[in-house]
Amino acid sequence: MALYPDLAGKVALVTGGSRGIGRAIALVLAEAGAAVAVNCRERADAAAGVAREIEAKGGRAVVVQADVSVAAEVTELAAAVAKELGAVTSWSTTPGSRSPARSRS
Repeated sequence: MALYPDLAGKVALVTGGSRGIGRAIALVLAEAGAAVAVNCRERADAAAGVAREIEAKGGRAVVVQADVSVAAEVTELAAAVAKELGAVTSWSTTPGSRSPARSRS
């Protein structure tokens, strides 16, 4: 019995995938066979590190920077992932933190 379901041929998008729980989710999805889009709002270098970890283990990964609190950026995010990896079949949203001074109304 496999620990994870077989996700070969699937495309997962993990928002907040550059660190913490999002990073862990991205790595597990890749281990299960999914191609993973690692999304970040600001930490592109950390997200690239996650993508490199996935690729080093033979997986497919791409980094797409976007602010998922902005509708237009979500549309662009989904299009970029589809172009690079294929249509998104799984979406994991892991919220990051934002200081009140930076929050949008």
